[in-house]
Amino acid sequence: MNGDGGFVYPFGHGLSYTRFEYRDLEVHSEAATDGTIRLAFTVVNVGERDGDEVVQIYGHDVVARTARRGRTLLAFERISLAAGAGSRVSVEIPTSMLALWDSRDGWVVEPGLIKLFVGASSAAIRLRGETNLVGSDHRTGPARNLFSRVATTELNAAAVAAGSNSSSFDAPALTDASTIEQWLGHPVGRRLFLDALGAGEDFDDDALAQIKALPPAQLVYLSGGQFSAEAYESLVESATEREVFAPARSLKGTSTVSDWLNDPTGRPALLRALGADETFDEGALQPVLETPLRQLVALSGGQFSQTAYDELLASIEHATASESV
Repeated sequence: MNGDGGFVYPFGHGLSYTRFEYRDLEVHSEAATDGTIRLAFTVVNVGERDGDEVVQIYGHDVVARTARRGRTLLAFERISLAAGAGSRVSVEIPTSMLALWDSRDGWVVEPGLIKLFVGASSAAIRLRGETNLVGSDHRTGPARNLFSRVATTELNAAAVAAGSNSSSFDAPALTDASTIEQWLGHPVGRRLFLDALGAGEDFDDDALAQIKALPPAQLVYLSGGQFSAEAYESLVESATEREVFAPARSLKGTSTVSDWLNDPTGRPALLRALGADETFDEGALQPVLETPLRQLVALSGGQFSQTAYDELLASIEHATASESV
């Protein structure tokens, strides 16, 4: 442990005299609760020396009846690769490894979303995917299987050169309203977001656990200057150029208060209309976050007038028109 209470090295940490590239993740989209999760990926030694790499696969049960750990080690394998060589790694994970203990049902595997992480340690995650466990709750009994199967296949030079460095699942486009968690889980958006933060691939997502449900735009106001408006604008520009970002629909009177607060243009405009500044506590609007903005005129008891509402919409329409020129 170091002086501030954090870890010195993450679980699974190791060093090498060469560099390894992970790519081409394929994950079966579904697995039965009493079945097997299957995935495969490629590891290539892109350094100038021969070396060993311990590939590690972690999983996270997103929704469960009890609190689950952020990541659970599900499989690992040491592979030896000559400089320039690559290997295809195939993994079979029994779903029983994701069982939770229930005082009534014993060890049980529940249906739901499982996030998968592939990398060189619990923090050095190189690939991300997900699968869904389907079916009814499966009671494994005390003799549950706790061992995965990992097989490796050496790739020829043509297969190594043909790698696409991508994942097989299609990710939805990111928008202004996408959360930090969605950016971190996106195969392209993650790298762009980390670049905007000035972080590397070894960044531990848990550092943002308290704010992962917020859109990145709100970091501008919450980070105390560490994530500037310019950084956010650059992030959106980069994501748009990579065709993974779709601008949110223009704000209207029928847009919710939450939509306005999450929009980088709408937020400051709404705060000005309310006579507030950036230190405004959004908790004061919690009861009306999902209410269309136009209803605030009737609900605010005169604090948000019809005139203020009309001027707010006019200012947004002007800003949108200016951006489109």
